[in-house]
Amino acid sequence: MDKKAAIKKVSKDGLGIRTLSTEFKNDENVVLAAIENDNYALNFASEALKSDVEFIKKVVKKFGGALEFADEKLKANKEIAKIAIKSNWTIYNLLSETLMDDRELLELVLNDKSRLISNTTPLETCDIKFRDDFEIVKKAVMKWGYAIQYASENLRNNKEIGLIAVNDVGGALEYLSDDLKNNKEVVLVALNNDGYAIEFASKKMQTDSEVIKASKSQINN
Repeated sequence: MDKKAAIKKVSKDGLGIRTLSTEFKNDENVVLAAIENDNYALNFASEALKSDVEFIKKVVKKFGGALEFADEKLKANKEIAKIAIKSNWTIYNLLSETLMDDRELLELVLNDKSRLISNTTPLETCDIKFRDDFEIVKKAVMKWGYAIQYASENLRNNKEIGLIAVNDVGGALEYLSDDLKNNKEVVLVALNNDGYAIEFASKKMQTDSEVIKASKSQINN
């Protein structure tokens, strides 16, 4: 098989790279063609290519998720991380632990305007210091209400952040402080999104006539 045939093969079936010779697994053009069909194809590229900084930059610029299959050392490369995040912010949680205390990378993720595309949040893996950072947590919760579960106890008791969380996902009420679960304004906003979230409200709120009415109204709609 020549190079042209190899490219044609992996363009139709990226994982077909597994059966190719070592020569083709080390060929940038062949590997790129395979990755364009299936990101996972990078996993079968030569170790030389998976650890090649310039090649991986080229790959993650178009396919951020492919970083998962690059050499582990490159997951600690900030420049590569920035390129990959701009392509696909959800790869943040795949980065090396050494980058988890980097505020610039975290804000790059949180400033991305796209909505959640998988049940993940950078608050889950970032350095613990950020979980008590008002601006960071606020942005994370705006992106996905359930991110509040990873916030500090202090910020899970913050009404502004709590309202943002339950306005996005009513069930986020489960992770708020007892004080906010007993706050009618917060509870009603949660119920406006999810009537079943009443189970997470305080006992007092669960017996409140206005709260009960709001819950039943949302469930019946």
